[in-house]
Parts: sequence; structure tokens; C-alpha cells
Amino acid sequence: MHQPPKSQPDSDSSDQRIPLWKVYLWSLSYLKPYLGMLLLLVATTSVLSAAELLVPKFIQLFIDVVIPHENRNLFYQLIFALLGVIGLVLAASMLQNLIRRHLQEKTARDV
Repeated sequence: MHQPPKSQPDSDSSDQRIPLWKVYLWSLSYLKPYLGMLLLLVATTSVLSAAELLVPKFIQLFIDVVIPHENRNLFYQLIFALLGVIGLVLAASMLQNLIRRHLQEKTARDV
């Protein structure tokens, strides 16, 4: 089993303190066997964030290009693309929750 980092005696105070980064690295050591799953979680989070940033861009294009020029073709393209992005956000969100839950259960079992 993993052991928490040992604290160094501090000459200035009576309490013993462990640097926070050592505790953080120690807690991350439980994720080491599941590195692939962790990288997949980071990738799905990145895809989800990028897809959510596209929605305001669609709105900007709609206001700046579609409405002034009354471009129906671009309007339909934007609607279908927006539906695709929404589908991607839903799928990535479900996958992210599944991976996160699976990773939490596995690491909790190892503790």
C-alpha cells in the first residue's frame, strides 16, 4: 500500500507540517495504475470544453452574418452544425461521467 509522505521536523514550531505538493503527489499516486483512463478523462473534458465554446460562436455568426444578409442556406448549415455540437456535448458529457465514476470507484477500492 501507499504510505503518506513523512513530515520533516520543523525547528521553528512544535507542530509538524507536510508540504502540500507532497500530499498532492501522494494522492495522485493512486491514479498511476489508471493513467490511460485518466488521460481519456482529460481528453473528454477538453473536447467538452471546446464544444461548449462553439455555441457562442454560432450565435455570433447568426447575428453578424445570417440576419443582415438573410442567408437561409447558412442558417440551415448553422442549425445542423449546432445540433451536431449539442449531440457531441451530450455524448462527451455522458462519457466523462462514466469514466469519472469508474476511475473514482477503482481508486477508492485501492485505498
